[in-house]
Amino acid sequence: MVSDARRMPTTALGRKMLATATTEEMRQLLLLGNTPRYNKVWNDMHALSPTANGLNNSQSGTSAGISQAWEFINTSTNAIGCQRIDMGTDANSWASLHQYNNVVNIGDDIEITLESRIGFEALSTVTVEYYFNFGFGNAWNNNTAPSNSITFRYDRATYGNDNWHAVVRKSNVETATDLGVAVVVGLTSAMQVLLIEINADGSEVLFSIDGTLQHTETGVNIPTARVSQGWQVIKTVDATGADEFIGVDWFAFETLQAVDRA
Repeated sequence: MVSDARRMPTTALGRKMLATATTEEMRQLLLLGNTPRYNKVWNDMHALSPTANGLNNSQSGTSAGISQAWEFINTSTNAIGCQRIDMGTDANSWASLHQYNNVVNIGDDIEITLESRIGFEALSTVTVEYYFNFGFGNAWNNNTAPSNSITFRYDRATYGNDNWHAVVRKSNVETATDLGVAVVVGLTSAMQVLLIEINADGSEVLFSIDGTLQHTETGVNIPTARVSQGWQVIKTVDATGADEFIGVDWFAFETLQAVDRA
C-alpha cells in the first residue's frame, strides 16, 4: 500500500532503506517528491471557497452549502484552516464537498490513498437525522450515496448506533462493516483522522482511524470504476430546523502507479 513505510518501526524502516539498490527505490519507499509514478496532494483547507482549495461543492436546501469552519479552529482541536459542510435546515437538504471530475480508476494498477481529519458539531438523532459519507465515489452531486463507492459512513438510523462503518458499494449493491469506533462529536473535541487505502488491482481496501487499522475489505462489492474524493452529508429528518455542520480540517490524496506512464 502507499503508506506502508509510515507503519514500519524505525529500525525496520532503516534496514529496508539500506537494502534498497538505487536512490529511486529509496525515494519510492519514503514517498519523497512527486513524479509521473507517484503523486501526493495535501490541502490544509486555508481558503474560504472550495474551488480555491482545489475542490467543488454541490448542495440543495435552505442554508445547505460549504463555508469556512472557524468553529473548529481552536486550541483544543488545533485545526489550521477548515471547510464547513452545512447540512441545511430542510428535512431533505444535503451538501457535498468533492472533486468534480472522477480522477482515478480503481483496479488500474494504481495504489490509491485518501486521508482526512474530520469533526462533527452534533450527532444524528430522531429529530435531526442525517448520514455522512467520506471517501471515493463516482457521483457526489446529488442526495444519494454514489452508486460505486468506497467510504467511511456514519448512519445512525440505518445501523442503529453512532459508529463508523466501512462501506464498499458496486452498482448500488453494498457491503457495510461496523468498525466499532464511535464518531467523536463536539467543536472542542479531538477530530478523527480517517484513512482509506486501495491496492493496485482493486482487490483489497484498508480502513484506518487515527492510525489504527480497523478493517480489511476483500469482498465482491469493491467497485472497479472511475471515482473521485468526496465528503457528503444527507439529511433525512428535521423536526427542529437545525442547521448542523461537519468540519474538514485537511485531506491528503496519494497515487502510486505500478509502472511509469509512457
